[in-house]
Amino acid sequence: MNRKPIRIVSTAASGAIDEATFEDAFNSSHAIPFSSGKEIENQLLSIRDILADTNNDWEKRVEALKRLRSIIAGNGDQYEEFFRSLRQLDLPLIATVKDLRSQIVREACITLAYMSIRLTNRFERTAEGIMPAMLTLIQNSAKVIATSGAVAMRYIVSNTQSSKLIPLILAGIESKSKDIRRHTYELLITMLSQWDFVYLDKHGQLIHNVIKKGLFDADADARSYSRKAFGFFRDHFPLLADALLASLDASKKKTLLVS
Repeated sequence: MNRKPIRIVSTAASGAIDEATFEDAFNSSHAIPFSSGKEIENQLLSIRDILADTNNDWEKRVEALKRLRSIIAGNGDQYEEFFRSLRQLDLPLIATVKDLRSQIVREACITLAYMSIRLTNRFERTAEGIMPAMLTLIQNSAKVIATSGAVAMRYIVSNTQSSKLIPLILAGIESKSKDIRRHTYELLITMLSQWDFVYLDKHGQLIHNVIKKGLFDADADARSYSRKAFGFFRDHFPLLADALLASLDASKKKTLLVS
């Protein structure tokens, strides 16, 4: 299990959330013991109802997210009822990521990262649902929200491999926000350097196009990450990498090869 994500840019700044904050929260998740799948189902349905009602007191919703982590810490995911009931949490979890209260977004991001660590590729469907909303957090003016989203996405991409996630994440290069574009290329590096090729295989052309676009990005960091991603891309897709090189002028080609 590749628990800790690659961190290319430190988020440990004033008011920011970093990996250490997430790890502390993970370690404080107290396991809830269960004796039946029915218990799991009832707990998850209760959490669903609390999270779905945005009029609920924010502290109650935060406690529901912590309880979800405790269920998983207690190996609740070993019951077949867990994943059946988890599907009903998809929309409420997306709502928590979109919430305007930073405490709820922070707790949601920690919980989703923890789920990715524990459930690995079984987290795929939930990850697909929350990824577009989580990507938009990166541009939030509230540092707690922006960095919570960034750290959570690093954990998810480091622990959950899914072909369907690739276009959802790479859509970030079309954003007007340089922070989102920069983070998208950072995540692409993680995918190319850590994921099994079977998940990348059918997206070779898409990744080619994304890297090429990044080489011309207005943001220097996005350009730098795109060049770094190219090195890993070349290992997986040598023919497409050669085609990309052939499409560049001499100056761009030299810069890319030196990188």
